[in-house]
Amino acid sequence: MKIANHVFTRAFRGCLLASVALLMVPVAASTVTPEEFRQVVAFDVTVASLAEAAENDPEALLNDSRMFIVDGVVGSVTVIDDNPDSYLVQLELVDGRWYGTQRIDVFRVYVLAEGPEYEAFFPARPAADAGGSVIQRNERVLIAARIADIFEDQRGGRYAVLAAQELRVIR
Repeated sequence: MKIANHVFTRAFRGCLLASVALLMVPVAASTVTPEEFRQVVAFDVTVASLAEAAENDPEALLNDSRMFIVDGVVGSVTVIDDNPDSYLVQLELVDGRWYGTQRIDVFRVYVLAEGPEYEAFFPARPAADAGGSVIQRNERVLIAARIADIFEDQRGGRYAVLAAQELRVIR
């Protein structure tokens, strides 16, 4: 049995190394410089910076075509369309900035997740064994999204609305 395991392990390692080598060929051929990466992906944004941009310079934010990688705490989840073919959920992402122990500024952005692939994250009745796939209020999430719109409330407050491309819980 030990010899069989050893042979299997060597064969597995060989296949694994060959697979990794094959996967590296396209990566090496399409090397992206840090500058090129920053032109398509905004990795330095936060809920606070998006909220401030929506308030102070909404046109510049709307014209930013980069993919935003942002994390935040889910403040609310609203299922807008529960049809499996056109599933649509709105997340409110919140974050805060403390000033000592007396004051906190709360920032929020809204995220629209559209498509049947998101229903598993936000089921109407989560299964007891759903594990880490279900996203609920007060959980920290990581989202890849593009700017979709600026929402203006009745008081004139403006909020960034993002269209999710990918999302996951940070645990």
